[in-house]
Amino acid sequence: MKIFIRASIIAFVSLKSFVATHAQCSGDSFRIPQFENVSNTLDINYGNNINYQGNSEQLMMDVYEPEGDNTAARPLLIMCHGGFFLAGDKAGADMLPLCQDFARRGYVVASINYRMGVNFIGDLEPIYGQAVMRAVQDLRAAIRWFRADAAVDNTFRVDTNFIFAGGASAGAFMALHHAYMDENEIPSFIDMTGPGLDLTLEGNSGNQGYSSEVKGIISVAGALGDSDWIDESDTVPAMLYHGDADQTVTIDSAMFVLYGLLQVTVIEGSNYINQRMDEVGLAHCYRITPGGNHVAYLGNDTEYQLTLNSSSDFMADVICDNSITCSDFSTSVEESNIHTLPYPNPCSNVLNLTSDFSQGSVLYDAQGKIMLTTSPGQFSIPVDSLPSGLYYIRSKQSHSTLGYAIIIE
Repeated sequence: MKIFIRASIIAFVSLKSFVATHAQCSGDSFRIPQFENVSNTLDINYGNNINYQGNSEQLMMDVYEPEGDNTAARPLLIMCHGGFFLAGDKAGADMLPLCQDFARRGYVVASINYRMGVNFIGDLEPIYGQAVMRAVQDLRAAIRWFRADAAVDNTFRVDTNFIFAGGASAGAFMALHHAYMDENEIPSFIDMTGPGLDLTLEGNSGNQGYSSEVKGIISVAGALGDSDWIDESDTVPAMLYHGDADQTVTIDSAMFVLYGLLQVTVIEGSNYINQRMDEVGLAHCYRITPGGNHVAYLGNDTEYQLTLNSSSDFMADVICDNSITCSDFSTSVEESNIHTLPYPNPCSNVLNLTSDFSQGSVLYDAQGKIMLTTSPGQFSIPVDSLPSGLYYIRSKQSHSTLGYAIIIE
């Protein structure tokens, strides 16, 4: 009887949240910035499990919220960073700016770390398959954490009816495999008795007893082991992005070659995924970036804004029970307030900052090493002495952090 009463209470709260979130579906809610500042709660432990080395690993996430938002129930987006399942971080250049900008639109956004690493011994296909499975299990645990929290405290005022998952590169692999790989589709070459795998897709990374279902996914430069895993029983809509010049994760079907040297396994990219979704009638949107390289929004202001805006429109359509119309990818940069970003980007001589960076900023390289710092009120940074590559600039505000990926040529 107690179980029935508790389940009834949770269902009632869920319905109440659904109604509250739906009530926000007016005008440009969830589509354009509604809030100026973002607050964050860093290093929340959402679970733990055994990593590839057989050691216990704590799983951490950062949560971003629109500052000043008093809404009782808000949609949640869980983001997963890239890095070949070998590297990367929840606060990396591929995640942090997007997390902050989605939060400004009214979303609660969680950026998660997950178990990474492989033993480079023997055939990489089964070893890498295990790495993908561990990461997907951790994503599922993070989703369950929010539902478990909502059943007690609902710390972040999340509407558990509207949980989305997304990511770039490896993070997109995670979202896709979570949404479309079923238990009976795990390839036979993956030994699910391996370290921390516990035989099942759901895994044992924490918060058991709650659903890990999502309402939609966002995939940037992702792929599946087999696009035929998508079938008529799948109902999770998707927003897909891929550059047609991606040499890291194929847009078509090809062998995934790690660092251009080590053959891993054949994967099927967004062209195959898009075609399969068309065949089974699964709602989705697809943007190909002409000439775009891997994770095309990094260092490209126009692509960044298109990714941000069209993903927001996609989620808003799902939340507000609209037909997924796939927003106009030709939206001008001017309409997206691009002038608030550092410029020019890519940059070769001097990087110019806007008033958003008035409190000073720090420039990091791709490995997280501090390369330059600016003083409060300094709005230009000479970068001609720095090596070419990907960088990240961050400014700590009183209640939030601004961050953008920068390409130095």
